[in-house]
Amino acid sequence: MWMLFLACPFRTLPIFPALRTRQLTPSQHEMIQCSEGHLFCLECMVAYASNLLGERNFKIVCMDQSGCSQPFPESELKRFLTPNLLSLYWKVRQAKEVEMAALDGLEECSQCEYKAVMDNRWERVFMCQTKECGAVTCRDCKKPVRSFFTDFDRG
Repeated sequence: MWMLFLACPFRTLPIFPALRTRQLTPSQHEMIQCSEGHLFCLECMVAYASNLLGERNFKIVCMDQSGCSQPFPESELKRFLTPNLLSLYWKVRQAKEVEMAALDGLEECSQCEYKAVMDNRWERVFMCQTKECGAVTCRDCKKPVRSFFTDFDRG
């Protein structure tokens, strides 16, 4: 019996003599690999990714103690992240990329995470376009607008 050493802290995983037939055992199928070839168990990777995404960090990189900081390929992320975590990954990634783009006129809905670029700086009302939210808010104070006329007639 072969022993495969994983980059997970203090874990080893037995590999059965399937090397001749090149068939994956269930244990091998549940391993996740960074682009440099470091292996991690599914359980450790899900916990690691959950923690990073909970901190709003989408950069899921190798955690090998050698100092490797290679990202995990998207194919690996799709393979091991649960549907909820994968959805969160894409939301966090998109939000960070929009933030890093530093777009002029970018406004965010004060009630949800919807963002839009508003070129007209004189336009004072932000209208969220999501079906779930649909909030209408003041661009300056971020408070809901009760009526276009009552809030903006006061100047």
